[in-house]
Parts: sequence; structure tokens; C-alpha cells
Amino acid sequence: MIRIGLFVFIFLLSVSVGRADPKLVNIPYKDKEPNITLTVTAKDSRAVVIYLGGGNGLFSWNESKKYSSFPVSKAVLDLHQQNISVVAPDWPYSMKIERGGFDMICGMRCSAETQKRLLNVLDYTLKTFPGQPVWMIGHSNGSISVQYFTEFLKKLNRLSDLEGVVISGSRSETRIKTLELRVAMLHHKDDNCQYVNRSVAESVFKDNKERLKDNISIDWVEGGHNGGYWDKKGPCIGGKHSYEGAEQEATDKFRNIILGGQ
Repeated sequence: MIRIGLFVFIFLLSVSVGRADPKLVNIPYKDKEPNITLTVTAKDSRAVVIYLGGGNGLFSWNESKKYSSFPVSKAVLDLHQQNISVVAPDWPYSMKIERGGFDMICGMRCSAETQKRLLNVLDYTLKTFPGQPVWMIGHSNGSISVQYFTEFLKKLNRLSDLEGVVISGSRSETRIKTLELRVAMLHHKDDNCQYVNRSVAESVFKDNKERLKDNISIDWVEGGHNGGYWDKKGPCIGGKHSYEGAEQEATDKFRNIILGGQ
């Protein structure tokens, strides 16, 4: 019995090592509903990421839900195990993009209110993690959020508050115009979403490189699979588009982009 008890103790200790204590913070916005924001602080934190999800952008954080099993969200949140803290704001409204193309109907995701809310999130991040480089990761629809927010920061002369951005599974319309900012693209080599497949990613990279020159790079996730739990909800939701089955590989890629060899 003593040996069994000792084994259980060692097992529980081992799974707790490196595990962060996620916290929920209400970041206010005027007299409206706040952004309920998940903060996961890494041990020996060397950088921090503000994470903007795809789809409708909602995480539905609450005291009983302070984690996500959605593949790309898991990959980003698990950065806390690799010296990178994560700040993930939730939203009191849908961030769904109603229509793509040149006549995009972007809705609240591209609104002035969302940019000001994100600025509050950035201010919170800078205050909470003083002196640490701040990155922003936007996946799928989130790549459009990154585009709009970086343009907003440039107008405020605050672009230097960001060390860089990662556009992941980028939408075809993504056009980063802030030439002085470091931009990294991460995409799955065999993305199963017809709107953001590999040829689309290569086209987005080529178009942005014409403006950004050496300030943009692209990297690929190669593992994972389709046909899993999340992929069954739609090819532009799960599967290789969201790095399903390749979460650890995606985490490693994100870390390498942000911290390099550190």
C-alpha cells in the first residue's frame, strides 16, 4: 500500500510539473461588457502571446473552462510549457466574418470597437509582463484581426509595442501593410480547407512579401490528420487546417518563430 501511495504521489507530482495556473481577468471597455481574458503565465517566461482565434472568435471562458482542446488553441496555450505566456481574450459578441472576397463583410471583427478593446488587452499584457516581447497570433479569421489591429497601432504610433505577429492558416484576403513589423506565416502543407489550401498560402506569402520584403517568413506544419473529431465539424474548422493531430508540432513551430534558439 505504501508503494502504491508513493507511486500515485510521484505520478501526480510529475503531471503537475510545468503546469501553469490559468487565470481569468475582466478587461473593461467603457460601460459595456468586458473582455473575459484567459492569462496563462509560463514558468521562466521569456515572451508573451496575445491569441486571436478563428471562426467566430469565441472561447466561452469561465471558471470551469480555462483551457481548450481545439487543436490550434491547444497548440498556442501549450506554449506556456515552453517559456511563453499566453493571453487569450474572449468577446461579448461574435467575430464571425460574414462574407469574404474584395467586398468582405467583416462585421465586429474589423470594427473600431474591437480595435479599441484589443488595445486594452495589449495594455494589460504590457503591464502584466513588463519588459517581455509581445507577439500576436491570429489563426484563420484571426489573421484578418491581426491585419486590422496592426494598422490601428500604426495610426497610434504604437506599432513598436509588438515584437511581431504570426498569421496562421491565413485567409486569402490577408494583407499586412505595416512594413516595419516582423511577420511570420504558419500553415499546414496539406490544409484541407478549400479557401486556405497550400496554393492560397503560397499566394498570400508572395503577395505580402512584395511589400514586407525580408520582414516576412513562412513555415509549414506537416503532421496531423483529417477525419478526426474536429474535422467532422467542417474542413475549414478542424483537420489539418487547425493542426489536428499535430498540436505538439505546431507548438514547437510557434515557439521557434517567437524565441528561436532560446
